[in-house]
Amino acid sequence: MGGLVILWDFDGTLVDTAALWRSSEYAFLASRNLPWNDDASRQLIGGNLDLMSNVMADVTGVRFGVEELQHGLLGLVGDALSRHVPWMPGVERLLREQHEAGHRSALVTSSYASLVEIALASLPFSPFETIVARDDVERPKPDAEPYALALERLGAVGSQAVAIEDSMSGVTSALAAGCHVIAVGDHVVHGSFPGKRVRHLDSLADVGLDAITAPVRSIAL
Repeated sequence: MGGLVILWDFDGTLVDTAALWRSSEYAFLASRNLPWNDDASRQLIGGNLDLMSNVMADVTGVRFGVEELQHGLLGLVGDALSRHVPWMPGVERLLREQHEAGHRSALVTSSYASLVEIALASLPFSPFETIVARDDVERPKPDAEPYALALERLGAVGSQAVAIEDSMSGVTSALAAGCHVIAVGDHVVHGSFPGKRVRHLDSLADVGLDAITAPVRSIAL
């Protein structure tokens, strides 16, 4: 096993899906004459449909099964993504640089594969050697399983990997699998992981590939 690997989160890291999910949540519940609010929607950042089921039950008094949410909400989000993919600032450039440099990479997400495939179809190249989606694991983030599976598929270990994440649950998952982590944005509270291998960045807009790979270059190469 040799060489560094780059592991990317999807929602909020590669693609600004928060607004798409929020509008879909409102539409899904409004069609059922049920209330929703932005505070509840923010609780779902970095989560999964199991969490969504619980939060929606708290807000509306109605519990939707994961399968019902999967069919009802994923279609709405997928339709929005098929019209426009809102890439986060800087990530298309970084993915292209990563691809041209020949770095091995994986996408590790709590989203379902159907949504990821819609977004990636808009790129003129394939940036990932493998994709670990919600469909692939029994225990999603914050459990280590998603990142551990990605490493297994790449034939790598955590010390060779840098994970790029934007949520507390994602950082927790990546650290549990032994990865270095770059936490992007303000959803990961500074100091939440003392003594851990976490670097914070406000944005990837002006960040070069060298800055992404620096945490593991000296170890993995």
